Amino acid sequence: MGEPLENKIVSFRAHPRVLPLLAGRFNALGVANNHSGDYGQAAFLETLGLLADQGIATFGGGRQLAEAHRPLWIARGGLLIAVLAYNEFKPRSFEAGAEWAGIAWSEDSQVVADIRAARTAGADLVIPFMHWGWERELQPSERQRQLARLMIDAGADLVVGGHPHVTQGVEYHQGKLIVYSLGNFLRRL
Repeated sequence: MGEPLENKIVSFRAHPRVLPLLAGRFNALGVANNHSGDYGQAAFLETLGLLADQGIATFGGGRQLAEAHRPLWIARGGLLIAVLAYNEFKPRSFEAGAEWAGIAWSEDSQVVADIRAARTAGADLVIPFMHWGWERELQPSERQRQLARLMIDAGADLVVGGHPHVTQGVEYHQGKLIVYSLGNFLRRL
């Protein structure tokens, strides 16, 4: 559905026939990234619906701002886990609004409010996933470090990042792990 909206080097899209391959392998997908809006709001909403039809939850995006910032709730081993997702890599043009679909953008004050709200709502663990950092940079930027520490200070228990397509360093802040970039989940040979 739709045509690429941004003047980008790469716009991603997959045919809906791949969805059964994801079902049973993934319980949830974070959609806060710089490609979720490549084909516009209608395509994004179609994607959310098709994933839901396969029983795959999404987080970090939604039909409007409140839904985009809503955590994915996971109950495991007697713990209630809130998972949040944010994008911090351009373009910002696909940020959700009060009345339109899009992704959760990592505005510091909103991220802190979301973490605190999840904790107040009963989360035993709060885990933000960040789509951030420049591609192929082996070290996190000072901005990544500052925001990761802010999230821990606000009550996050673990911060996990991705986007640079390479692994970046890890560190502990207040005894809590920050993984700046996991690298690529899958790499084309």
